[in-house]
Amino acid sequence: MWPPPNVDMNEVKRVVLVAGGVGINPFMSMVGVIGKAYGKSYHVTVLYSVKDPGDHRLSSVLYLESLAKLFKVEWMKGELVLHLTSGEKGTQSPDDAVELAGYQMKCRRRRITKEDLLSALGNVEEARSTVVYICGVPLMTDELVEVAQQAAGMDPKRVLCERWW
Repeated sequence: MWPPPNVDMNEVKRVVLVAGGVGINPFMSMVGVIGKAYGKSYHVTVLYSVKDPGDHRLSSVLYLESLAKLFKVEWMKGELVLHLTSGEKGTQSPDDAVELAGYQMKCRRRRITKEDLLSALGNVEEARSTVVYICGVPLMTDELVEVAQQAAGMDPKRVLCERWW
């Protein structure tokens, strides 16, 4: 839901969206208005984790091309970070970059970690003006919601969550 309930939007400068798989669905109706809402520009970070579709098949990832196009336009400031998982616990390889729809995004071949989220929240001052939405399977959401709520500078009421399954 945008704007988030019980949040003074005059204080918000940054939005962090964390999606696991089909957890991207609720965000798609929000991202189109976040960049234009309230006549101000937000810094938006999307951490999107999906199972690796294999080489040259990124366009098949749910909404990824649409997100890439949104980040390519000038009013959507921030970054889209793709996390491709192999399905094998603990498997990871070096980070790289991928291009889709003319947008160059970071690509991490591993699950979203606590450190990834904390980095997206920024320093204490940045976190004070940040809203976080986390959506995905309970194993991911429960861990990351706790991390976000306890992060230095974060107001727990600005951490919102939707669990799937």
